[in-house]
Amino acid sequence: MSLCSNDVELITSGSHDATSDRASDVIMDRYPPTGEQLEERIVEFIDSIVDSAVCRLASKYNGQKPCSIVGSSRGSFNVCFFVQFGEENAKWVVRVPLEPVVVDPWAKVQSEAATMRYIKKKTTIPIPAVHAYGNDADLIQGESKPVAFLICDYIPGQSLGMRTFADATADQRKHFYNDLFDILSQLYGLEFPVAGSLMPNPGNDAEPIIGPIQCMAANELHRVVQPQRNPSTFSSYSDYMTYQLHILSETFRLPTEELDSNQAKMELFAIESLAKQAPTLFDTSKSEMPFVLAHQDMRCSNVIVTEDFHISGIIDWEFSGTIPRQLFTPPPWISGHDLDVVIAYPARAPITLTEIRSEFLQTLATKSATSRNCAQLMETWKHQSEQLFPVSQILRQPSCLISVYNRFLFPRTLRAVRKDVVDQFFTSDGEGRSLAPEVSRRVEQSENYTQYLKDQGLFVPDNQSQLDQEWLTKAEALLNSLK
Repeated sequence: MSLCSNDVELITSGSHDATSDRASDVIMDRYPPTGEQLEERIVEFIDSIVDSAVCRLASKYNGQKPCSIVGSSRGSFNVCFFVQFGEENAKWVVRVPLEPVVVDPWAKVQSEAATMRYIKKKTTIPIPAVHAYGNDADLIQGESKPVAFLICDYIPGQSLGMRTFADATADQRKHFYNDLFDILSQLYGLEFPVAGSLMPNPGNDAEPIIGPIQCMAANELHRVVQPQRNPSTFSSYSDYMTYQLHILSETFRLPTEELDSNQAKMELFAIESLAKQAPTLFDTSKSEMPFVLAHQDMRCSNVIVTEDFHISGIIDWEFSGTIPRQLFTPPPWISGHDLDVVIAYPARAPITLTEIRSEFLQTLATKSATSRNCAQLMETWKHQSEQLFPVSQILRQPSCLISVYNRFLFPRTLRAVRKDVVDQFFTSDGEGRSLAPEVSRRVEQSENYTQYLKDQGLFVPDNQSQLDQEWLTKAEALLNSLK
């Protein structure tokens, strides 16, 4: 069955007509906000937070000790305020979900807190201690509406940078790899009967329950469209993959500007190809294996290191959860599947990305001699990295579908000219031909959406499609040079 035939309902600022449940049927004034509009809402939300209210909130959970804000930062889903407590020299972080971009701020905060406290209890992984969390903070100027929050320790150090990592000594990088494997192996050893997100247990705060799955891709989709069904937990690998592929498929049904037929065909082709490959990715004899806890966003910015490259903390545990063991992967910037890192990596660095991956695997082999979990990781990654690594990256970050699919998956399954294969897929008898009308629908939807943006003065002309292609060409050239 095609993954590209599901209906969705757009969420808009206006009232929603439940009888119009296809993205293409939504009338012009009900399109989702543009990136620029969303940015304005985020800035407005952050500006509405009162600094003194943040300090009062932090003091409330530290014996009413006075504090001051000494800095702030903003990520994709939170704004963070760094507060200092006077002579104690204690530094905390007050994290507030960005309401314009988080579908369910309270659920996100609860899951993040439950996950962090569980890891703190069960492992030696360096993470911030959670001091408090809730959904009753009075932080917004002129409003009585409470907001969700999480307060945790500040982890000193610097976010890992690829430029500095490339300049590190071999011993410093070895420190890092050893610490990273200690972290990954402990996560890999935390087993659960189902896939989902950790949530607080009302009866036992020390032992969380597994609640409905929360993930970044679903959050991004459901900011715009109503979910067709409530998220749940999954007891089988196949059910988990079906859900994730559904999220991927629906993401690419959203209206986008200036979509041409070639791009629409490539997106549909890649999604259908992934759906067909998915059943072959898992060892069915191990389908009853337990699920394991994964961070799901271990980018360099979420890894805090000391000057000698020991890991002092892993941060941002939002949207982490329990996943199929066989989808547990190394950080994509090490495996080579984060193509943004490939592009940004210093061209004249003293060590190449290929050499970094080689060092990483050599360290894993050494630690496997004394660590059962490391040995299991090595065995899993040795046999399944060819397809599972890029598939995992696409599911985590749908926006990289085309670049990752074209670079890592298409060449391994179809040894022919890409455009010829895609065109033939949509003209030959079979499932591909039945999807041809969907290509036309998406192109027409894009034309309508683009015209709407122009009519409303919201269209921002750019050469993004061309830039994306140039970026992909550069990435492929760099990756080929690393072989």
